[in-house]
Amino acid sequence: LRLRPEGGKGLLVRTYDGFRAYSENDMELWERFALGEARLICGSSEALELVMLSAFPRAISDDEIDELLCMKKRIENERVDDAVRYRQIKLGYGGLNDIEWLTHLYEMRFPDRMIPGSSTRIADRIGLMLSNGFLDQEQSRMLNAGLMRLQTLRNQMRLFGWTDDILPDQQYRANQLALAVGERSGKALLDKHQVLAHGIRMLYEEKVASVR
Repeated sequence: LRLRPEGGKGLLVRTYDGFRAYSENDMELWERFALGEARLICGSSEALELVMLSAFPRAISDDEIDELLCMKKRIENERVDDAVRYRQIKLGYGGLNDIEWLTHLYEMRFPDRMIPGSSTRIADRIGLMLSNGFLDQEQSRMLNAGLMRLQTLRNQMRLFGWTDDILPDQQYRANQLALAVGERSGKALLDKHQVLAHGIRMLYEEKVASVR
């Protein structure tokens, strides 16, 4: 409910015409970016169509890509400490956000080829990048394997009651997590994650540089 026209002071419910007018006259770029994650829970497919038209009204420009990349960099700098950049599995380098932002930037740049339609699953969106030639087979395989691994780690950390999305460097906790996800030791888990995160980050940087 926080993501609505005029923010926290805006109406909780909008007519289709009211939402369309807001999209045409006042919607900011970051709002369109966030709307691109929408999916229909229940109700009219016309509502989802209107949201998707607002999220992807046209291909975004080079300047708009730069604006979004600056936003992501600001999130990284403000919310992730340097010491944990490669252990923060959501917002850090090579984390879930790198995969999500990569796919979504391509959707906004090439909406005629990349709009996700009825599915916003990241794996399906990676598949669209592959089928449109934006990724090769090895890159697609790495992103899907990374996505599954990061989601598995995050889910297991939630089951332990850990809420900070940072892989532990304390030996006991790292060993505990390693045992839960089938690794032989906490060190092996962290070493494997460093390789994975570095590969995802390098691919992210390569692909966002070529999306223009």
